Amino acid sequence: LAIALRLGWRKAGFWAAVLALGWFSHGVMSAWSHPETRWLALIEIVLALLVIFSASLPGLRARFGPRR
Repeated sequence: LAIALRLGWRKAGFWAAVLALGWFSHGVMSAWSHPETRWLALIEIVLALLVIFSASLPGLRARFGPRR
């Protein structure tokens, strides 16, 4: 998806965020059910949230940025 975004595919950020939501869900489930590897799951959750936030950043800037 990073290559698609670099090539200018407009929906690459959207699909990255959709896939990151599945990644986030997996991290939450893993953190809840496997206490011995909880710290790895927490890293997975943080990375998924970072991908979701970065994919949403252009829309957030358009919505809450300065008016033209």
